[in-house]
Amino acid sequence: MENNPQASGPDSELCQLLEKTSNRFVDDIRYKNDPRYLNCWIQYLKCAGKLTKEHFTYLNNNGIGIGLAAFYEEYAEVMETME
Repeated sequence: MENNPQASGPDSELCQLLEKTSNRFVDDIRYKNDPRYLNCWIQYLKCAGKLTKEHFTYLNNNGIGIGLAAFYEEYAEVMETME
């Protein structure tokens, strides 16, 4: 992502890979509070241009990242940009 920022648009292979990975482990309890998994979700949502309050509600309802400070930091950033 750092070496090829053009490859991170919503139709890119990277975005598709992040989407598949994020959705594949939604019900796997082993990854609920894994920072790598939360980061995968955040990167996917940013890549797809979908980082919204509603998506954080989805993550919260599925217990993804709710035990991690990064979840609340990213959520706060989203809320700050909403006016």
